Amino acid sequence: MSCPYASSANKTAVDINTSDCPMFKNGCPFAKDLENLSKLIQSVPDSHLSSSTSTGAQFKSAVDRIHSTSTDQSSSDQFNLQCPFTAYLKKSNKSLVAELDSLSLWTKLFENLLPLSKQLKEGTKVSHKEAESVSFVKNFIRGKIVKKHYVQMQVSLYYVYEALEAAIDDNKEIFGKLYQPEKLRRLDCLNDDMVYFGGKNWKSNHPITPPTADYVARIKEISLSDPIRLVSHAYTRYLGDLSGGQILKKQAKKALSLPDNALTFYEFENIKEGAKVFKDEYRGFLDEMKMSEETTGRLIGEANVAFVLNMRIFEELDVLAGFEGARVRPLEDAIKFFDDFLAIRNGEKQAGEPVKAACPFGFVGKEGEEGAARPKRQTSVEKQCKDGEAGGGRCPWPFVFFHDKKTFMSDWQTWCLLGLGMCLIYKKWFAI
Repeated sequence: MSCPYASSANKTAVDINTSDCPMFKNGCPFAKDLENLSKLIQSVPDSHLSSSTSTGAQFKSAVDRIHSTSTDQSSSDQFNLQCPFTAYLKKSNKSLVAELDSLSLWTKLFENLLPLSKQLKEGTKVSHKEAESVSFVKNFIRGKIVKKHYVQMQVSLYYVYEALEAAIDDNKEIFGKLYQPEKLRRLDCLNDDMVYFGGKNWKSNHPITPPTADYVARIKEISLSDPIRLVSHAYTRYLGDLSGGQILKKQAKKALSLPDNALTFYEFENIKEGAKVFKDEYRGFLDEMKMSEETTGRLIGEANVAFVLNMRIFEELDVLAGFEGARVRPLEDAIKFFDDFLAIRNGEKQAGEPVKAACPFGFVGKEGEEGAARPKRQTSVEKQCKDGEAGGGRCPWPFVFFHDKKTFMSDWQTWCLLGLGMCLIYKKWFAI
């Protein structure tokens, strides 16, 4: 008897699970006794429980099918009595789905797949990691800090927080318990730090720069059009400052010989309970907001935008520092994160679909492009990358591996190399 779950109504999810998922290699993993099934459900990885990924969306679709079919009594004659989803408790004639519903386990797993705070963390892993790869950030963590670049960072953060905290004040009813200005507000601290560096009239010598102006404009735009997305910017900035603040303070103090009154930005004096306790509580308040799946998608998309907007500020500092190949990515790259994320979540685009990446070997854009910086010298590889980009081409093999692995795997040179490797392995291990 064929499995009643493998209906054409759920063809995509079932086909993908059967053909690609290693759990299905020895047949249906759900056709087990209750004890094994319980262990199986408990072992479901986080990637399957996050609807922000294509895998999670497919898994949810498959399980929704199991739920709806199992509770449809008109389909009961299709089931073998050993099917755990139908015959959980034979004596009470109660299905496994009904039992899971009564215990709220099913709801916990599949109606609200992950708390909002965890979905934000999972959904921003890529952009978060990318932000930490900027040269300024890496050098800061290592204690390699130039004073004028540090001051410029503080200036940018002042203008960002000026806009963000004003927008939060204007929309505080949306934030609910997340609205805690007495504990989180950074604007006054940043101003105090800048008074140390530049005196009371420091603003006259430190106007807002283009990447920072773009960040401020984004905050003001969503404050009027979709203020719930301000939660994403608050989450990104405040929790980031709380998480790495003490490390950065220590490095800045040591590298620049700064007194404590020049580092008040990193001090959250009114968080008496400690950073970890406060962050856990803040995440709990996030989870209590009970957003719809559509709103959650917008928040995760905007959190990615926030990370990239912060990244552009750091990239500007790389340009000021004269790092070889440094550039500020176009604003469109940041905004695109929001549109791309929603497209993936809505099934209009596959997760992991290749995005044109900047060549890591020296091509940095045309003259006059915002933030463009030219390498001090150009190697033959850099020239090929540049010529390929300018002519609509591509980075040469094998260097394309470092930023476009899909193209690398489609190149004939790659397959020749793999073939040669297989021949050598065969000769070494299998030849008589």
